[in-house]
Amino acid sequence: MPYLRIMTFNQLESEWQQHGLTDLEELLSPAESAELAPLRAEHRRTTWLAGRKLLRLLLLKERNIDPAAISIQTRNASGQGIRPQISQDGNILPGCFSLSHSDHHIAAAWTENTGETVGIDLITPGNITPRQFDWAMNDSEKQLVQSQTNPQKAASEIWAFKEATYKAANQNIEGFNPQQITVQQDETGSWSAIYCDEDLRQWGEWTLQNVDDDLLAMVTLNR
Repeated sequence: MPYLRIMTFNQLESEWQQHGLTDLEELLSPAESAELAPLRAEHRRTTWLAGRKLLRLLLLKERNIDPAAISIQTRNASGQGIRPQISQDGNILPGCFSLSHSDHHIAAAWTENTGETVGIDLITPGNITPRQFDWAMNDSEKQLVQSQTNPQKAASEIWAFKEATYKAANQNIEGFNPQQITVQQDETGSWSAIYCDEDLRQWGEWTLQNVDDDLLAMVTLNR
């Protein structure tokens, strides 16, 4: 099961300071600094840095890895997106990680198990309208939303699972296309998804967690 940490942005800053850690930008590897440089908007820089802080704190807590020894990469030297990876002192760590944020929370998940992948997505259902994601849903998903007593929440759950499924399942050759992901719920209430025509239900677990006014979707796959 992946390690998971969720915090408010204030909690993140407080814990970072409690560990006596320096400004994160001073700890970034050259590769990380190259990823950060093109981000000009303050909000984008803030959330990007927050994700790297939280993942470093997760690794410090679970594996006592020095935050200064870590490099977190999602792009190669040419600026192209790659499968997210973590390096410690130049050595790539096994496993997979996923980051997500809302206006209120930041979340990080990490698995060290080879062959296991994880994807997470944070969403605020109160900010979503029931038909906001109609363009991304097929008929079965729209029917699922309409059949629920709370269509707003159902639409949020399906969208979050699409995002999380993509993060866990993509092979780094395809971009995010929510229309290629079908989220499904069986008669027991269990969730799963079809990704690029492949039914993943036998390979993984789809879970939801309420975080104050937010909702966290997590997908874990073992293929």
